[in-house]
Amino acid sequence: MLEIRGLRVAYGHIEALHGIDLDAREGEITAIIGSNGAGKTSTLMAISGLAPIKGGEIKFEGKLISGLPAHAIMRLGITHILEGRQLFSDQSVEDNLLLGGYSRLSADKAAVRAAMEREMDRFPILRRRRRQLAGTLSGGEQQMVAISRGLMSEPKFLLMDEPSMGLAPLIVKEIANTIRGLRDSGRSILLVEQMAAVALSLADRAYVLESGRVSLQGTGRELARDPEVKRAYLGG
Repeated sequence: MLEIRGLRVAYGHIEALHGIDLDAREGEITAIIGSNGAGKTSTLMAISGLAPIKGGEIKFEGKLISGLPAHAIMRLGITHILEGRQLFSDQSVEDNLLLGGYSRLSADKAAVRAAMEREMDRFPILRRRRRQLAGTLSGGEQQMVAISRGLMSEPKFLLMDEPSMGLAPLIVKEIANTIRGLRDSGRSILLVEQMAAVALSLADRAYVLESGRVSLQGTGRELARDPEVKRAYLGG
């Protein structure tokens, strides 16, 4: 579904990605793990049109998308759930969800409302908080809003950046179950996650990034058993 070949990303004279190759298949969770500064977030931002691509190419469903503006990439069916949630903190939960469905709102208001009800069924706490300002929610509740806002556009492909960041263990487990459920319902997901054990437990396929290069790849289960991965990322 997604093919990356020789991708290079640079910020001025600083190159963050040095020609990586990566594939993500339809209906699967593909995970990227690695230390801080490895290039994980830059990979997602390049896919969604938010990072400067210096070389290589990105194809989505066979179509070249590297170089397209972010709004055009989103309209192809790619949604990026950003690191740190990035909600509109002075807007209500309901308004944040509506903004997630903005690209569809003028064409089909009824479908957007139905999608909002579906998301409030997914996370019932959002129904109780629908009039509350997003900035006043707990970290876990904000992550639920961020996920639901991303799903409001009915994406074909989800980019998820650090969804467990700063969350309590019970909430991390709930978010992980949600991600697994999205995959089981047919969603395709590229997951960046600092908590390697969580990422590998969810992943059908996974990549290890080190200093802007792919150092290892395999199934989630294979990498979870790899001695180097255990030593560096799993506390083994």
